[in-house]
Amino acid sequence: MLKPLLLRHQTVTTPLFMAPVAGVTNTPFRIIVGESGCPQTFTEMVSSEALSRQVGKTRELLHTSDKESSQPFVQLFGSRPDAMATSARICVEEGFTLVDVNMGCPVKKVTKSGSGVQLMEQPKLAGDIVSAMHAAVGKYADITVKTRLGSVHGDERLIPLGEAVIAAGASMLTVHGRTRSDGFGGRADWRAIGQMCQGFKVPLVVNGDITCPTSLRRALKESGAQGAMIAREGYHRPWLFKQIAAELSGGVMSDPGRDAIVKLMLRHLELLELYCPDRAHVLMRKHGSWYTKGFSGGSAFRQQLNQCPDSHTVRQLLSAWRNEK
Repeated sequence: MLKPLLLRHQTVTTPLFMAPVAGVTNTPFRIIVGESGCPQTFTEMVSSEALSRQVGKTRELLHTSDKESSQPFVQLFGSRPDAMATSARICVEEGFTLVDVNMGCPVKKVTKSGSGVQLMEQPKLAGDIVSAMHAAVGKYADITVKTRLGSVHGDERLIPLGEAVIAAGASMLTVHGRTRSDGFGGRADWRAIGQMCQGFKVPLVVNGDITCPTSLRRALKESGAQGAMIAREGYHRPWLFKQIAAELSGGVMSDPGRDAIVKLMLRHLELLELYCPDRAHVLMRKHGSWYTKGFSGGSAFRQQLNQCPDSHTVRQLLSAWRNEK
């Protein structure tokens, strides 16, 4: 189902990626998802304007840990080729071997500066960005692009965008099967990805609505992609990567029970205390809410979790919830 991808500077043995997600894919989460079987992860999306000017704590988003068992990559967003090139150099200095360019984010905070999915409207600029980055670090790292189907269903903006960035040096293309107008609603159209990307000469990665091993198989088949990227389901259910690994080896893994979920949350809390000590119990609220979805008593647990004033109280709550019948 998944075969190695050959990029310019590396071979991705199992082309399965945890998508970059702002506010989620920080160091503690990347460790968690790596321990859950994900082979490649991304940092949170990093602003090239802030990074190139060394604004505030932006560079801290590039920090990685020797506790990460997955391979961490980095994603940048921006619309100025010079700032993107400078930021790519900084990323390579930090040890990254793959720098991805976000050309798919539909959030206004990103698009108002001409970044994200707005670049689909300007394929020449998109190509200039990749060209500048490739000239800056192409000898040392792969430059890749993540984008969408288009602005609306039926347009073919993906084709000129893909042609431009590939000609400029992009060594892999990831396509989310939704349009800009879809936002994060509707359904991902994997078949449309395959129809528009069939002429591209670089590895293709499919993204959108991959929620289980079965949907992964369908997404790969319908899109013709060689790899897959998982976003929401990956941070809601990080054990999905172990389930996919089990399927790849001919086995089956069921969803974890309450005891396993508590162990996962305690491990995540431990990592948050290590890397984000002042906010550990606050950050645990969203992850705990995701991990306990669908469990009996989960709603009451989440209400209590949101009221916990510190990590000690979170641990007490987890102990009590584990022992509930």
